[in-house]
Amino acid sequence: MKKLYFLLAILTATLFATYDPINENEVLIINGAFHGKYDDYAYFEIESYGKYIKANYSESNRKYINEWKDYLSYIDFLEKYLFPTKKYNLIKGKDKITPEIFAFAERERERKRLAKLEAERLERERLAKLEAERLERERLAKLEPKAQAFLKYPREYSRNYNGVVSDGYGLEWQDNETSFKGNFNQAKNYCENLNLDNKTDWRLPTNKELWYLADRSKSDPAISPVFKNVKKSEYWSNQQVTYSGYESENWEVDFESGFNGWTERKSSLYTRCVRGKSFYEKIEFSRDSRSEIVTDKTNSLMWQDTSYTKKLYWNDAKNYCSNLKLGGYSDWRLPEIEELYSITDQRKTSSPFVNSNFQNIKTSYWYWSKLPVIKYSSKSWLVNFNYGYDDGWDYHDDDSFVVCVRDF
Repeated sequence: MKKLYFLLAILTATLFATYDPINENEVLIINGAFHGKYDDYAYFEIESYGKYIKANYSESNRKYINEWKDYLSYIDFLEKYLFPTKKYNLIKGKDKITPEIFAFAERERERKRLAKLEAERLERERLAKLEAERLERERLAKLEPKAQAFLKYPREYSRNYNGVVSDGYGLEWQDNETSFKGNFNQAKNYCENLNLDNKTDWRLPTNKELWYLADRSKSDPAISPVFKNVKKSEYWSNQQVTYSGYESENWEVDFESGFNGWTERKSSLYTRCVRGKSFYEKIEFSRDSRSEIVTDKTNSLMWQDTSYTKKLYWNDAKNYCSNLKLGGYSDWRLPEIEELYSITDQRKTSSPFVNSNFQNIKTSYWYWSKLPVIKYSSKSWLVNFNYGYDDGWDYHDDDSFVVCVRDF
């Protein structure tokens, strides 16, 4: 009898084929036949087996009978997936397999098929994202030597349609229409919760990241024209002032002019978030005590570090450097403002705020850079090593200290 029903089930499988919602690879019901682990049964046959075994065998002996095991699987299937809201009772004959049962199982199969397709789609997206991240890491790794030597290779800004500006060497800057303004903690939270360009790893910039974003050859605003959303005002950095007595302040940059300074963290400033990796604090300096020269191996620069202490007017400072003979070299010059700022170290707790390889930078005075102020040609930019910031401008006929630099 079992074989007869099984053959009939196979012949009509194309008309009624229902799949196990748990494992769609295993057909569980075929046109009224139940496909068990040990055999195949017509539905009323498996019900009869169950009734008979339950009536004639003790509970301890039933577990050894294969038909009972298949019967329990059958009941489990019906109770869990076809009649989940009530206790299924085959023995009393209240429930039978009906066309509705097949329809339900077919819907379950379709739901599972769609769920599988969705899971496959999500997996493809995940793998595509991982591949894009791998390619981006490889691209940045190739650019890393240029990113490290940031004074030799100026940033190459580009802006995408989501309002994100890339510097071409690893940093991406927020430049959408949002201009958040708040105290330091609010600004920090804003960046950490920003979701822009499908990226969530935004943060406040370091002092030097923000300082080098400013372009002091421009004014009102002092930034590349690639940026479309700029306030001519101060912006937060994430860097706390370490100068004794001023620990409640943070570094900031004013993008009206490019000025750099400190502000109380309770003040309200604008925010421009950033993501990525920079190398502004990773310059490799070394000092030759015999020649009194500090070498920046990263940017291929050599710095004068003699005990010369005379203050000079700006034109005299340029002439002094061009006539300097030191270490067997005679091609010295006055540094650009970006070069001069690169030797500052705002992480120190006392002045001079200069890299520790320099031994002769004066603590309480200003040093000339080569760059004239764009709005005032009679002035040039200065750096104050007593505090570690660019201290604005001074007239060319005022005197300040000088440190010379050369390329190698």
